[in-house]
Amino acid sequence: LVSEGLYTKAAAITEELNQIDPTGNHQLRADFYRREASSESRLLNAFKSSPDNSTNFIKAIYALGRRGRTNEIKEIIKKFKSVAGDDPKKLTLIKNSYGLIAHWKEKEIIDQRLTEIDPDQYAPWFDLAQTRLQLGKTNEALADLVRALSIHKNSETNITDIPAAVKTNDLFTPLREHPKVKQFLKKNP
Repeated sequence: LVSEGLYTKAAAITEELNQIDPTGNHQLRADFYRREASSESRLLNAFKSSPDNSTNFIKAIYALGRRGRTNEIKEIIKKFKSVAGDDPKKLTLIKNSYGLIAHWKEKEIIDQRLTEIDPDQYAPWFDLAQTRLQLGKTNEALADLVRALSIHKNSETNITDIPAAVKTNDLFTPLREHPKVKQFLKKNP
């Protein structure tokens, strides 16, 4: 029950257990479950009252994600997406949420949109390549990865070490030995 986030029901059951065995720690657990239910409820209500607030969105996704409540996560994403517009920060939160629940097709759409909004940044292209690899779209992922590596190579601010990620992340195994990718992975003398 707790793993599904059904705290109220779990609290009722532990209170019944307390009636049967008052020497156990059932009442403590019941109190904990009631606090968790109240906390989760506050987070979800905050999002419902202000669905355009990024912090409320993140907290709602977290609360539902730790319980594996995918259908509710999809509803929260849908609502936030309807007010996000083309704000890159909000779109990034949406795509990360789709990644959390492994909804790669939906994530691909957002990743693609982020490359259109900011085509000269390597991160959106790199993320799109990863998503397309998840979808088995190796040829498209290759083009996206080469674009990301090219932009990354010429960028003055490299927050993410893309070549290192390509070398070490198993997701990139299908592309690692491709000549177009390999040229970016060589060490410069």
